[in-house]
Amino acid sequence: VLGIPFGVLMMDLDFFKRVNDDYGHDTGDAVLKMVANTFLGAVRRNDFIGRWGGEEFVAILRGVTHLEMRTIAEKVCKLVARSSLDRGESCIHMTISIGATLANCDDTPASLIQRADRALYMSKNSGRNRVTTL
Repeated sequence: VLGIPFGVLMMDLDFFKRVNDDYGHDTGDAVLKMVANTFLGAVRRNDFIGRWGGEEFVAILRGVTHLEMRTIAEKVCKLVARSSLDRGESCIHMTISIGATLANCDDTPASLIQRADRALYMSKNSGRNRVTTL
């Protein structure tokens, strides 16, 4: 891990398929952009955040403790829940489920992502719109 502590957040928009089904893919794309812009207000300058695929995102939080990682993840979760996309007669609100983990010295990229992904699915299975840390 090169001596620099870091955390990984795996994030998935809750019930995103409904947006595409109900409003179409153009609106789905607009929701993804809205959420990506929301991330910018939640992470620090030296953090990295990107789209992992579909409606899933990954963040690398450099130089964090477990508490700092959780605080940032909870901030992301709250900001996404407060954001909205105006679509004429309707306003689209999203929530996000997050799995978070700190890198260990013996982690491989695969083991780190697997642990963060496992935490993400724990958030999903516990009711969504929440953060789980492992």
